[in-house]
Amino acid sequence: MPREKKLHTMHCPACRTPRRVRLVGTATVAKQPVSLAQCQAADCELIWAVRPPSATMTSHQPHQLAGGTE
Repeated sequence: MPREKKLHTMHCPACRTPRRVRLVGTATVAKQPVSLAQCQAADCELIWAVRPPSATMTSHQPHQLAGGTE
């Protein structure tokens, strides 16, 4: 008998409001693990990737242009 997955409250990008979501799986995006969340609103049911809480944004740090001091 499969266990019922725990519900969480997150901001649904489609509903644009906090909704109850269920974590339904995992995936790898740009060699980084992500969780897949599904909105529990009957008229939405969007599934989207969610970074784990420990993920850092190191790939989004500003880079200095080559040859410049800007």
